[in-house]
Amino acid sequence: LSVFMAEGQSGAFGTQFAYLLFLVLRLKSWKFLLWILLGPSLFFNFFLYRNIEDKEEGGVKSNGLTELKMSVAMAHGALVPTSSREKKSLIEIMQLRKAKSRSWFKDCKDINDCRIQLAKAVSAKSSEKTSIFIYGKNKTIRLYCLKDKNAEILCPFLYHAMSQSLESYEYARAKSSKAQTALYKDIMFAKFFDKFGSSSDGVGLNISKPDSMCTRTSKSGTFFIKFIMYFMGHMIIVLASFILYTTVGSLSSMSNLKENGFLQLVFNNGLSVTVYWLVYWTIGAIEALIPATLLVMSYSFQCPGYYESSGLTNFFITVAAMFFFLTALGYLFATLIASFFIVLLLMIVIQIVCCGVIIMAKLWIFQKKPLSTINTFLAFPPGTVYQGQITALIGHNGAGKTTLIRVLMGEEIPSRGVAVINGHRVTDPYQRLALRGSVSICKQVDVLSNYLTVMESMKLTLVAKGFSPDSQVAKVLDMMKRLGLAGKENVQAMDLSGGQMRKVCSIICLLGNPKLVILDEPTSGLDPVSRRNLWQILQDHKAGRSIILCTQFMDEADILADRKVFLSAGKIICAGSSMFLKHAFGCCVSINVTLKHEKDATKVVKMLKKVKLVGSYQTELQLQVSAGKPQALADAIYTLEQHPELVDAFGVSQAQLDDIFMRLKFIDLDNIEASFKSKQLRKLGRSGGGGSAGVERVNFSSLYNFESTKPLNATFANQFLALIRMNFSRQLKAKMTFCFRIIFPLIMIGIIAQMCYLENKDKEKKPGKDKDKEQNAAEQPSVAIINMNSSDMRNSLAISRGVCIADKESGVTNTTLTRLCGMALNSRYLEVAIKDMKTSVGKFVQTPEVKKKFRKICPKSSKNFVINCFFVYSTDWNSHSNNSRRLLYHGVYENPVDEEDESAREKGVFAAMQYYDFAAEYFEANAKSKSRNFTLASVYLAETIDSFKFEKCQELFMLLAAFALVPVTYLNDPIEDKDSGVRQHLASMGMSSIAYWFTTFVMHWLHYILCFFSMALTCLMVEKYQSAYFLVYMVLPLTFLGTSCSQLTVYVVSAMMKKTNAIVLVLYFFFAMFLGMAGSYFQDNESVLYAMMIIIPPFPPLLVMLMGTKMLLYTILLFETSNPADVPNIRDVLFANSHVVYSFIVMPIHIAILIGLIFIIENPGALASLFAKNIEASKQTPKPLKDEGVGIEANRIRKTTRSSVNMLEVRDLQKVYPNGVHAVRGTTFGSFSGEILGLLGPNGAGKTTSMSIIVGEEASSSGTSEVHFGGTWMSGIDGARCGAIGYCPQHNPLFNSISVFEHLRFYAQIRGIPDQLGSAQIAGLIEGLGLKPHQHKAAEQLSGGNKRRLCLAIALLGNPSLVVIDEASTGVDPENKRFIWGAIRGMANKQRSVMITTHSMEEVEALCARVGIMNKGLMIGFGTVQQLRSRHGEAYTLDVLMKSKKPQKLALKRSKLAKRIIKQFPESVVMEDLERSMQFSLLKKSVPKFSEAMRWLIAKKKKLGIQYFSLYQMSLDQVFVKLVKEYDES
Repeated sequence: LSVFMAEGQSGAFGTQFAYLLFLVLRLKSWKFLLWILLGPSLFFNFFLYRNIEDKEEGGVKSNGLTELKMSVAMAHGALVPTSSREKKSLIEIMQLRKAKSRSWFKDCKDINDCRIQLAKAVSAKSSEKTSIFIYGKNKTIRLYCLKDKNAEILCPFLYHAMSQSLESYEYARAKSSKAQTALYKDIMFAKFFDKFGSSSDGVGLNISKPDSMCTRTSKSGTFFIKFIMYFMGHMIIVLASFILYTTVGSLSSMSNLKENGFLQLVFNNGLSVTVYWLVYWTIGAIEALIPATLLVMSYSFQCPGYYESSGLTNFFITVAAMFFFLTALGYLFATLIASFFIVLLLMIVIQIVCCGVIIMAKLWIFQKKPLSTINTFLAFPPGTVYQGQITALIGHNGAGKTTLIRVLMGEEIPSRGVAVINGHRVTDPYQRLALRGSVSICKQVDVLSNYLTVMESMKLTLVAKGFSPDSQVAKVLDMMKRLGLAGKENVQAMDLSGGQMRKVCSIICLLGNPKLVILDEPTSGLDPVSRRNLWQILQDHKAGRSIILCTQFMDEADILADRKVFLSAGKIICAGSSMFLKHAFGCCVSINVTLKHEKDATKVVKMLKKVKLVGSYQTELQLQVSAGKPQALADAIYTLEQHPELVDAFGVSQAQLDDIFMRLKFIDLDNIEASFKSKQLRKLGRSGGGGSAGVERVNFSSLYNFESTKPLNATFANQFLALIRMNFSRQLKAKMTFCFRIIFPLIMIGIIAQMCYLENKDKEKKPGKDKDKEQNAAEQPSVAIINMNSSDMRNSLAISRGVCIADKESGVTNTTLTRLCGMALNSRYLEVAIKDMKTSVGKFVQTPEVKKKFRKICPKSSKNFVINCFFVYSTDWNSHSNNSRRLLYHGVYENPVDEEDESAREKGVFAAMQYYDFAAEYFEANAKSKSRNFTLASVYLAETIDSFKFEKCQELFMLLAAFALVPVTYLNDPIEDKDSGVRQHLASMGMSSIAYWFTTFVMHWLHYILCFFSMALTCLMVEKYQSAYFLVYMVLPLTFLGTSCSQLTVYVVSAMMKKTNAIVLVLYFFFAMFLGMAGSYFQDNESVLYAMMIIIPPFPPLLVMLMGTKMLLYTILLFETSNPADVPNIRDVLFANSHVVYSFIVMPIHIAILIGLIFIIENPGALASLFAKNIEASKQTPKPLKDEGVGIEANRIRKTTRSSVNMLEVRDLQKVYPNGVHAVRGTTFGSFSGEILGLLGPNGAGKTTSMSIIVGEEASSSGTSEVHFGGTWMSGIDGARCGAIGYCPQHNPLFNSISVFEHLRFYAQIRGIPDQLGSAQIAGLIEGLGLKPHQHKAAEQLSGGNKRRLCLAIALLGNPSLVVIDEASTGVDPENKRFIWGAIRGMANKQRSVMITTHSMEEVEALCARVGIMNKGLMIGFGTVQQLRSRHGEAYTLDVLMKSKKPQKLALKRSKLAKRIIKQFPESVVMEDLERSMQFSLLKKSVPKFSEAMRWLIAKKKKLGIQYFSLYQMSLDQVFVKLVKEYDES
């Protein structure tokens, strides 16, 4: 802050805070949608705690009486075996009970068929519930009853119907008079639930507060019992949502700013670290306080007035502290860890650790500085970078350029010495702080935040430097317009091309008022027009500041930089202007000659004296003359001018800095000064070969002369197997992929195996059948069937308690009723009540007097002692009376349980049945024997499908989780293949998109089913899964349909992404985890299940597995077996479930839809073409062209099509995209065998589209592109498929973890090269391209130069007749560049042509025999380099270096020189005037003859005070810019 104050920028702190806050909020914009998860989670207590509210189904029940209605009873049909003779008696009983439906009974063949039908009904969730009546031998009965919400009254009713039907049948069979009298006139079953709290409850209740859920439930104590459990569950949900929101919101915005070093760059530009952290701590505090406030409000709103204000305050402080701590922990991780993916994983771990734990702490974030190194990397003598100049740093890799820049930026501390910028020592940490904002850097990599727009990045830089955000907007817009970025202000960095990002980084570097600007490869990837425009911008902005330029382009350093500083071995070797250095090192001037006839080459060379022939191709000659011998140059030019019958065109190019650069590596640096003084420097480091000193020597002719091959046949099978092997190798070699694909499934298998083992061990410890069944049921609350017989039920009732009711009109006294009731119900703990006959039993039991009796005799239950009391009413309590006149009312009284008891419901049902059994035995018993005439063998209380929970199947849930999570590991593979260019390169080799996706799918599918099968087979350790049902009806369908749905969903997500994104990966991971749990959680919600089934493709497979396993377990428990093989027709149970059936239906539909989506995403033009209008491109008239070479080349191709001298012919090529963009407009050209053809053009010129059509990646709209291979002409698509075309794209199509040799073998197999021939070619290419020392290195370990060598080797596989190279040497140091150029020259032979596209004019001049220039889809220039320069070169350039004089004399000399030059060459212009260096532009019309101008300069050199001069023709770079601008303006 003091720095800003000192500079008079007192408002900078507030401006920085406001704008950075705006940017961070903008980065979080869509992430605020995560409040959709966080917001509801804060109020999730309303959903959770409603389970405590009053309900008839479990939890807190409704206070009152429920009577069994006959309509409810009729909904529960009875399955009765056809062999049962008691069915007639059942019908009579139901008619007596006034049942209207005769379909109540359903036949089943036998008990197993009954069970299957019951299981099918349960599986189908039929509205008609089902029970089973089994009449056995020896007068035994078995009853299967569903445990639904009315089980306490329904099961006793069914038991009543079954027992009475058996008695009636037996009496009728014996022809006894009791056959009719044994049946009751009527019977009613009821349950009465009474909530009450007595003083003995031990809970200090405060029910005087406002009515709410809390006050209502607290009266029974249930609220306090369940509150802790539900509260912990709620807090886990809140924590998970908050951590997800914080991670994806705040931490991702941190990572967005940090990525690519953008935040560090902004800090260097002056952004206050205090402001940065103040912004994030402000946001963090607000985002901790708001959820904490809402969470407290949710509890207070749910129970208004219930909680004390002090308690809510403490709760708020605790929760806010917990949220703040988690935020601080996230900030720590995001600060110290570069990878956002690792941050995400750590936050997941923190979530697991912190769930349910409240932590209060204060965390200070700091960064530990790296230890300084003790090795000497850089040893500079004193040097100065002058203000107002551009100084170029030039040197080999390892020369010390990067280390010097890091020292100047304060990123490294020198071992000794100092560096001073604007009076401040950058080596002093305190003084360096004052330079923040004064030093700007444009790093070699694009330092931009992907999620900020271009203008936001610009404004943040201005704010960081102390300016207002809008202070230089006009300047920014002007530079953007000049660099072709108009309209890109609001485009995010991730949506820019590589060249556009370089332009943005260069503009950012110039914003504010920096005193020192450092540019590291600023024009890498820029087209020549943009390079020239950026050069002009740098020239305009160099006044008042120093600019340091690091570049690999020697022409850029030569033209743009005022001074060049050469480095080698960490030392400054030499520094000076271009002319000084070229003369000092004896560089040569190039003369390029185009002859009229190739046969005259020898004659012309012999005529030229003191000239060296460097190279020749057909009619092209490249000659060199020493720059220190201007007279020899003048004589040579004069000779060429005198022979127009031999020479078509010629030109002079200035000496190149490349020669100096390549020789530096081989010069004795210790004696370089002495060599310079003795004028021996120009002889040192030279090789005998034309300026290629230091280039690695390889016999290129032997490298490429492979045995001629026939067209290759790359079959789908070969490509399929090659890609499968490559992907398998990638899994093993990429560490992260290996962990996710191999280690993770093994861990999951181990967990499942451990769970199965524990389940088997637990099963061995279970009590057997001879043990107490009530205890067994209580210990296993999740079983589907609970089985008890009559003695079991009687033993389960420790004490019988209840109330007996009689009519006052019957004359029964309390004493008599007590005695009779005690005899009837075998109980001593009774209360009796006498009612009026007119009062119904239902109303009577709810009167306060009767309630008091209930509460007296039936104390409050506990978990270990559940009290289920009865109440019985009979019109006649005399057991000998005729039942046909008796009306019986049987009910169960229940009160709340103090603690959660899963078995209380079952105990209540069995108690109700037993109480009825006591009463029935009393009223139905023979007066003499007092014994019943049947035996209750078993009562089976069966769960419904909704209530059946199977928590004991942890291995199943783990299997479901693994099934959902495994395909997440496939997400990045297609994205990486797309991002690295592998996909496009495979397409250029003839592999279609369908073949790629199919192969990738099969590879992942094999891995997927291997993991799934292994986990499923591991489940077979448990007996319940050991069946054909599990394997055939669940595992196999999921193997083919389920895995496809999950995989294709992942592929759709990956197809929509341009680059790998950790946020998407982790969000999909959580989404997959949610799917694994959603089926179990929402299994009772029909609408949610159906919605998820339709909308989410990976969900139906999980639902099939979940419901299938659930029905499997239910059925085997129903059959009282542990082996599914013992259950007949079990598959019918599975397909009775509508969710399973619909899941099997929608899975194929989902597969078809997902495949269609992938096709549409991959081929957006295919869909657009259906709706696009047919554009007749051929009718569009192109603009007239000024270059005659275009027409000459077009006529040559059209005149003799498919000529034997050509390797490539492009005829009237057009490409119109469905959106109407006319990318290529009827271009026609060809390439000779043995020729290197250059294709140039600005961005959007149509080069890439033309190249894509030539190599077979795209199809043309009209016209043809054909390549000559093996005596046959074929299209680009056919040529790519059969190996006629080799393609080296701009982006290296390499797999990071795969070695050089494996790459070549893989692409050879994709090409379809036979193994023996492929091995020979691979060995030759590795040897010839200098890759042998690196053949076993992974691609990520290779330098940029070696990666390009590998790509060239890939392009040459199969000995193609046409090699297309895109940006051959981009990002490569000059030494490797020279090697690659030599390799490209060696490619061109009688059987091959080479076509290159590049932005480097230096590369074109070094390599290309002919050049085509495109713009807006048209070929606007074509010919040899010299032809283009001669046709369109309107001026010569004269560089002059004056002799050293005193400043005053030097100024006079410069003025005199300028006047004399302008006089001699009219209309000349002074382009540059810097101390001793001057540059003039001489119009071509003012120089009648080049030789005369040279001789005049030589004659006047001494008089004008010239030490060195250089006169040369307009460069190809300038010609290119001129042609493009002329066409744009025409």
